[in-house]
Amino acid sequence: MLFLTQHINFLYSYFRVDNIVTSIMTSLLWKYSNLRVFLDDKYNHYYDNSKYFKLTMDYSFSMFHYLKRSLITEYILPKEVDWHNYINLTENDTDYKYSESFEIVNNTINNETEFIESIELSKDFFFNDISNFNLCCLVSKYKDAYIVSNRFSKVKQSEYFQKSNASILSLVYSHPKMKQKINIELPTEMLYCHNQLFNAAFVYFCLRYFNKEYFIFDKHYNVEIMDSNVEIMNLTYNHYVYVGLDHFEIRHI
Repeated sequence: MLFLTQHINFLYSYFRVDNIVTSIMTSLLWKYSNLRVFLDDKYNHYYDNSKYFKLTMDYSFSMFHYLKRSLITEYILPKEVDWHNYINLTENDTDYKYSESFEIVNNTINNETEFIESIELSKDFFFNDISNFNLCCLVSKYKDAYIVSNRFSKVKQSEYFQKSNASILSLVYSHPKMKQKINIELPTEMLYCHNQLFNAAFVYFCLRYFNKEYFIFDKHYNVEIMDSNVEIMNLTYNHYVYVGLDHFEIRHI
């Protein structure tokens, strides 16, 4: 109750109030403190013992944070451990509209095998009716690992979550209409074997979440990558990077 005591002392020290007003304010502070403790206890009780209450509150907080991220200019990935992000780019002449939808799967995934099955189902569902694989991307996160796909491709369960020996030393985005280039800090947790990085949708995703600078985006961009072998790759529209065990490979969409 140190916090409450400090507030009471503050009232006595800095305000010239009579005893009645002071008594009322002290009483209100005590009641507020007791009410807060009571509500916290009730919330924790229902959250720990009611599955439906827990699911409802988790979903509500996820939606709140998603709406908050949508309304501010600085975008932040979900704090939840396990999720899928379905990303689409819509092309209209030279303008591109970015859209995404997060699916939080914390409460439905219990182990690595279940998450792999969830990825396979998500890929089958998401890429089934896609006509342009350059404009879509599925980014999935399990604990600290990211699995990135731009098309349906069957991967053996034993080959999931195998970290690549290759790494990225620098990642630079540029555009002819931009005076300054942008350095992107890609999380190393995205460098897992079989990941399909840097199609157009994923490039926009990186600019949105791993960059705070203003950028121009259309099909004339260039992404320069220097890998751990000090080899430089220039990636353009309609290409992506396939992550292998010991190297990166540029592939056409």
